[in-house]
Parts: sequence; C-alpha cells; structure tokens
Amino acid sequence: MLFCFLFVDISTRLRPSILAFLFLALSSLAGCSGGSDEAETVRFAVIADPHLYDTDLGLEGKTLKARSAAEIKMIAQGEAVLQEAINRLLETVPQPDFLLIPGDLTVDGEEPGHRKMAAYLYALTDAGVDVWVVPGNHDISNPHAFADTRAGPVSIYSPDAEEFAGIYRDFGYGQAIDRDPHSLSYVAEPAPGLWLFAIDSNRYRENETEPIVGGRIAPPTMEWLLFNLQLAREKNKRVIAMMHHGMVEHLIGQGDFMPDYLIEDWDATGYELAAAGMNVIFTGHYHTQNVTRRNWDDGVSLVEIQTGSLITYPVPFRLVDLDMGDPDAGPMQMDIQSRFIDTLPAGSYPDDYYCCFYDYARTFAENLLQVQAKEELQQRYNMPPIRAGQYAPMLAEAVLAHYAGDESPSFFTLLQAISLANSSDPVLAEIGLILSSLYNDLEPADNDLSLQIDSP
Repeated sequence: MLFCFLFVDISTRLRPSILAFLFLALSSLAGCSGGSDEAETVRFAVIADPHLYDTDLGLEGKTLKARSAAEIKMIAQGEAVLQEAINRLLETVPQPDFLLIPGDLTVDGEEPGHRKMAAYLYALTDAGVDVWVVPGNHDISNPHAFADTRAGPVSIYSPDAEEFAGIYRDFGYGQAIDRDPHSLSYVAEPAPGLWLFAIDSNRYRENETEPIVGGRIAPPTMEWLLFNLQLAREKNKRVIAMMHHGMVEHLIGQGDFMPDYLIEDWDATGYELAAAGMNVIFTGHYHTQNVTRRNWDDGVSLVEIQTGSLITYPVPFRLVDLDMGDPDAGPMQMDIQSRFIDTLPAGSYPDDYYCCFYDYARTFAENLLQVQAKEELQQRYNMPPIRAGQYAPMLAEAVLAHYAGDESPSFFTLLQAISLANSSDPVLAEIGLILSSLYNDLEPADNDLSLQIDSP
C-alpha cells in the first residue's frame, strides 16, 4: 500500500529543495523545458503487471474484493483488459515485432492463472508478435495463491521456478541464447543485432508464509550478467534489459522510504551494469508511468522506463520504436508512445454508472486511495476523522497524478503543497513534503518521449 511507505519522515531529503522545486514548477508553467551493419528500426511493446486472475477460480467470495481494495487493482476486469490490450497490439500499424512483460503476470501465482496467461500470449505469437517474459514477486511459489469461493478463500498451487519456465517456454525460456543457472534470468536476441537481458530479481526461494516483495540481483547472477554484457560488446550487439523491480529512483527519497520497489544496493548495481553497457531497462512493480534517467559524475547513464500496471489507472501499455543505428557510430534512438485502455465491451465493468472504462478506472482508484489515505492519517497521527477527511483527497489526487506520469499540478496545488511543507505543525509539514515529492516529476517525460540511449 503506497501510503504506508509515504508516511515517514522524509524532511531531511526534501525540505532543502522546496524553494528549488517551486522555482522549477513556476518555470514549467512559464513555458521552460528543461549488430547489424545497417541502421534498423525495431518496434516493440511493453505491458507490465497484468496480474491476471483466472475467474474460473471464483468471484463469489470476499477475498477478491478485499485484495482489489487493498492493492488498488481491478482484478475482476483483468481478463477483459488483457484481451483488449492484445487486440490493440494486433491492430497496431505497423505491428510490434515483440512484446516485453516484466513480471507479475498473475495476481498471486495461481497455476491456472499462469496457464490462462500463456494461452492469451499464444494469440500474439501465432500472429507473429514474439513475447518475452520474466517473473515478478507475485508469480512463483506464492503462499497467497487462492481461489475465491463462496465459503472463503481456498489455497491453491503456485508453480516453482522450474515449472514457471516450462509454462512460459515459448515466451523466452525456450528461445534464450543463454540462461543463468542461478535464477530465471536469460539473454535472447529478439531482433538481429539486439540482445535482451531478461533479469529475474525476485526472492521466491525465501517465500514461507508470506511472499517476499523486495528484490535483489544475487552475486552469481550479477557475474553472469557482466560476462554476457562483455560478450555483447565483443559481438557488437545493442542491449536492452527488463526486470520487475526498479533500479533507479522515480521520486526523491524512494530508496529510503519505499525500498521494496527497488533492488537491494540499487545505485551501485545500476552503475556497474550501466558501465558495462546496460543503459536502458524496462521495469514494472511500482505501478506508475514513469521514466527517469540516472546520470553519474563520470558520464555513465542509465534510463529506466517504468510502465504502470495493466489493471490500475491509467491502464497503460507502451509502444517503442528503437533505431539501433550502427553500434560503432553512436547512441541508439528510442521513441516511446504510451497508449491506454479507455474502453471495454459492455458488461465488463459496472458501466451503468460511468461514461466509459477510463472513468471507472480513475474513480475506482480515487475512491480506494481516499479511504487508504484517511485510514493512514488516523492511525499514524491519531488525526480526527473529520480532519483526516480534509487531507485525504489531496493525497489521493497526488498519487493519481503520480500513477499517470507527467505530473503537472496547478499553481494553486503547488502553493498548497509548499505551504503545508513549511507549516510549523510537523504532521502538516510531512503531508506537504509527501505532496511535493509526488508532484516533483524527475526528468525526462514519462509518457510520450524520444530518448538517446548512450553507451559507455
């Protein structure tokens, strides 16, 4: 739950930059903007965190509704949304060459959910769109795998790592040119001259009564990655990567107060991989549309392109046009478009009350975020319900903006956040700092953008 991580003391990270933040915001309002031997363009798509639940497991109990509310996920609409996303990819002109899915393919690793997901993915490969997947923290050996029956939740089987690779044999694990013996990481060549590093950052082997949310790249896997990155350079291959967990902060202080959304030792690991030639990575997990470039002092850089969940507002997926160019001549050029599932067939959601699926998705998230924010304010600060109800909508609106990316708060909203951040009341000051962090959009743009991917 996002608010649990946000309501901590982050004043030492944010307070010195409040005036700079306001200045940058005002400037923005004023209109300032901050291997093959031949060039080849490759088009691919990215879908993150589809969290598919096999509805044959039941929709009659209370578990699914409670899980949807706690995690802001439209689980009941997951299958319809996935089908619509696949339809749109197949209707895209030109059609993508391949699709990346960086983890959390299922709600909680239910075996029927994985098999249903694989069945949907065959519709893409049968039409000529290759699919490449890695697991997320929900997908493997998950003790929370369940069926939602009228009598209550029933635990069901969640595949282990070997079985996961078998289910998704035709979506990466059977086509890999090299596989890490220590994890479900692999290297593939989805297009001539382009190597994909699919990194398994999950800790499912540690799952007991609870699934481990955070991630890491274990030393043997790191050694394997560096070896293959060196091989890619020797073979003059371009490199892209995907991983479930993040490796770059997407808001100020994220590594301190939301550590489970980043891998352990994220900055040092990111630098080592970027210096070795991995300069762009596609991630999910955090459920926001966000792109951030990390630049180190010696010129090494890493761009992380994070895509929001397919069952959470704003229900996004991405299309990427990659001009690989000549590896000896300069950087790759990447043009990114974000698309959104804004319509679904009648009956897929309670459409009697909403103008369209987009309206339902936003209202669904907004209502639950307000409830969560109000509860958190009351529990953490012993704030009276009426007062908590005053600030909960402000926090919910900021999180919605953060989900959607390209945060552009109004001048009044900015002033309100700055005023709260400078309050003599420590509770209000913390609320203001949280709002400021959520609205402070780190460069570059998040949804539609062009990137130059530099190599060391």
